[in-house]
Amino acid sequence: YGRLRKKQQFVQLSEKEFPLEINGDEPGFSADLVGQIHKALDRIQPQHREVLTLCFLENMPYQAIAKIVGCSLGTVKSRIYYAKQSLRKELESKNE
Repeated sequence: YGRLRKKQQFVQLSEKEFPLEINGDEPGFSADLVGQIHKALDRIQPQHREVLTLCFLENMPYQAIAKIVGCSLGTVKSRIYYAKQSLRKELESKNE
């Protein structure tokens, strides 16, 4: 099965290519925080970055993400769970 799957291509996302929207009405959401999030996203695994981007920035449902990345719904849920953990660790390591 693994040999038959196509090798997936991942791309790096920069702030210029995929900016996070900053709403001045939201407390605690500064430009510095946005920069930290982008840097942390660049440091996590590409498959984790991909599902987080699709889920939280594109607001896609899990089923649509599963179709896009070519895996099961359960795998998407698992990847999102571990991706959030990885992102949290990256952000916490920068704040220490």
